[in-house]
Amino acid sequence: MATRLHRTIWSLDGVRGVLRTASRSAPLVTVLVEWDEPDRCWIGAVERIGKRVLSLREVDPGGRWKRHRSKFDLEDVTRVDWGDAYNEALLLVAGPPPR
Repeated sequence: MATRLHRTIWSLDGVRGVLRTASRSAPLVTVLVEWDEPDRCWIGAVERIGKRVLSLREVDPGGRWKRHRSKFDLEDVTRVDWGDAYNEALLLVAGPPPR
């Protein structure tokens, strides 16, 4: 699968800006909290970006949406990925996030 480049207005004003850019660019984002759990990531749809907390509707590796939202302190988020082949394939299986 070829990588697609999109015209995106990038906001790199801290984690909040990166999350805003990512959520506008792709339906799923990958969030990492490497200081606390270096071998784990969370994948889901951004539901809300507050002043201090990210609310994420997670999708599991089997393509099932979780019922409850996960919350992350923005100061703990060390990395945000989006638009990769895994997330795109996962979205094909999961379908759009529930409302």
